[in-house]
Amino acid sequence: MNTDNPYQVNVPLDTKPAPPAGYRPLEGSARFMNIILKSNCGVSAFWLISQVLLLVTLHQISTGQGGSFNYMDAELNAPDVLVGVAGLLLVLTYLASVIGSIVWIHRAHNNLPFFGAKNLRITPGWAIGWFFVPIANLWKPYEGMKQLYQASKEPAAWKWAEVPGFMGLWWFLWVVTSILDRIISRFSDSAQTLDEFLVLTYANVAVAPLGIILPLVYNRVIQAITRLQEERLETVDRISESGEEANGTGGSDVSRNPVFQGAAEDSFARNHSPDQNSAGSDGKAQDTSPDSDRSSSRFPSIDPPSGERDRFGR
Repeated sequence: MNTDNPYQVNVPLDTKPAPPAGYRPLEGSARFMNIILKSNCGVSAFWLISQVLLLVTLHQISTGQGGSFNYMDAELNAPDVLVGVAGLLLVLTYLASVIGSIVWIHRAHNNLPFFGAKNLRITPGWAIGWFFVPIANLWKPYEGMKQLYQASKEPAAWKWAEVPGFMGLWWFLWVVTSILDRIISRFSDSAQTLDEFLVLTYANVAVAPLGIILPLVYNRVIQAITRLQEERLETVDRISESGEEANGTGGSDVSRNPVFQGAAEDSFARNHSPDQNSAGSDGKAQDTSPDSDRSSSRFPSIDPPSGERDRFGR
């Protein structure tokens, strides 16, 4: 005997509700950045190991324990291959992190008006564009990320929201690493002698730890802002659901926006105020006759009292 319910709707149990209008979820892009940045951290560690092996080999050559300084020699072949592989992986993970950052930053900034943040100084487009403007990219991108954190934490009063210390640490590491990488890149183009390659390798070994720390701190910034927006969305959903239950209506996506919550609550209070009820405070029914309406009006009646009518012969 078939016991299936013919009226049952086949809906997956793990179906998630669609995000409200005006909000773009950050969960997917934040998860992608978490994977890429941790991968970049591991690749940077691999790069450091390859540079240390290259440095040892160069030292052996400089002290006469190895062969001649020629990249075709077997002594330099193995560490040079490791350096090449590590460098290629660094480029790939870096490009992936750039693409992921553009998507995440743009979405996160676009969500700020949904939470009620106003008078924002940096637009979603410029929050990304400032990274590519010379000189200005030394401080403007940080202002954009700072605004993003503040407005995600306190949308109504974002200018006074506190910023955690790891935000400043992330930008300090970013600026220092960018400057050192440019210096090393220019020096590597002109290095030809053994001594110059020794100096270059020493510099790479010194800067490589920054490449390990920076992705971890940057990932913390991304995950913290993502968590703030997700918590804010949950708060908006709870307020919206409680308002819908009180009004007995289904509501709409617009009701999820906190900007409309105050107007909805004021309307609810006016509709349920004692003045709108048909009974007075003593439990008796109020008089709804025209005279009663006139006496309870905010404006005095234009008809004079009966005694005054007699005096004027009316």
